[in-house]
Amino acid sequence: MAYPGAVNGRSAALLFAAALAFGAASSTTRPDGPVAEPAIDRIRVAIDEEVALGFSGAVLVARGERALIDGVYGSVGGRPLAPDGRFLIASAAKQFTSAALARLQDQGRVDLDDSIARHLDAVPEDKRAITIRQLLSHTSGLPQGYASESATNRHEAQRAILGQPLTAAPGAKFQYSNENYQLAVAIVEAVDGTAYAEFMRKELLDRAGLHDTGQLSGASTIERLSPLGGPLPPRLQNLRWGGFG
Repeated sequence: MAYPGAVNGRSAALLFAAALAFGAASSTTRPDGPVAEPAIDRIRVAIDEEVALGFSGAVLVARGERALIDGVYGSVGGRPLAPDGRFLIASAAKQFTSAALARLQDQGRVDLDDSIARHLDAVPEDKRAITIRQLLSHTSGLPQGYASESATNRHEAQRAILGQPLTAAPGAKFQYSNENYQLAVAIVEAVDGTAYAEFMRKELLDRAGLHDTGQLSGASTIERLSPLGGPLPPRLQNLRWGGFG
């Protein structure tokens, strides 16, 4: 299960090594045909080499409907990863929020170039020019921060976020900000009239077959996490409202 959190930086090297080995097999087999065992063995060797260098994580290599390799490898802090472990994916989860807004646009319920004031109440004058697209591209002018993380609902979160001064005019420059995506989550809830997690489950996760993916929501889910490379920051241990990352 994916939860907001950290992803091991060695994943890219491992995936590249697997792709090279898999590519060698692909050149000699049909797209839907069998994969030569030597190619699979090369992927296994690449995995073992990366584990020896410190990699830990889940690896899935598939061809068509067939999973060639599907397992967890390595350990963190002396604790081996379990096959049913849950992984934090940190701000990579912002892509879920982007997908939620894209889904609403496909349904004709929002346009990414809408002003946020079209969907949210009581937007201050200096922020009424901000568009949904600018939230998703980190060009809204909102500062980086965690003003909404103590909020219990979207109305509190919205007031906290929009009460901050802009650091730039909307659309003027890129500035990464968690506030952008928390406000995007508020728009999802305002448009759909349901909780963000409910919308995600109904419109995206279930439709994509991601039945074992969800949102970090407190002690009950923290206990199910795979071991981390360091302590979980306190701000991630008491989530009350908001998005995936």
